[in-house]
Amino acid sequence: MGLDEFKELYNNSVDLPMIEMHYPNISNTGKSQGALVTLQKNITYALYISSAAIVLYAGVITAAIGIHDFIQNPVNDIMLSILFTEFLVSLINYFTVKKMQNPVGKIKENLLYKLSLLKLRYKWYYILNVGLFLLMPLYVELDLQSHGLYHGLGKINVFIRLAWYIIVFGCLFVIKKEAQKQQFGHYLDQLGQLLKQAE
Repeated sequence: MGLDEFKELYNNSVDLPMIEMHYPNISNTGKSQGALVTLQKNITYALYISSAAIVLYAGVITAAIGIHDFIQNPVNDIMLSILFTEFLVSLINYFTVKKMQNPVGKIKENLLYKLSLLKLRYKWYYILNVGLFLLMPLYVELDLQSHGLYHGLGKINVFIRLAWYIIVFGCLFVIKKEAQKQQFGHYLDQLGQLLKQAE
């Protein structure tokens, strides 16, 4: 399918039963194929890494402190929630990208909808990720009040602890946002530019 043919189908929102759309044939530069393929690869890597991290984290921590202490510590629940959310978002987005490669029905509405859906998911995933990470220092501070698992940290000045939280978690949020942009956002923007060129 050539670029001119794709533009006509795209702008007319032609209703097609099922087409196997190879993006190098749509884009004269081939950038869109690289963007879509790289996006799919990055999502696949995120799936592998997050699933492996869940197993390793649960296994290593359980082996180190025992299953009872593992279950009793809410920080472990938070970490597993973060990793599981990464896995779930990656899995859902993987299937969305696969559908973008083989659009059904009206091409224009299909591609625009799925592209906006991917962007929205990653936006809310980042917000959820930040919220889950913020629960960690909150739990630790509440635990200090009840002399629980982290009572030893109570010996550290509260202002030093707060500064440590701000630095560590602030860096984590910046790194996470930049990594998400490099892994996914950059290629979503490229696909968006292709769709604009096709109008």
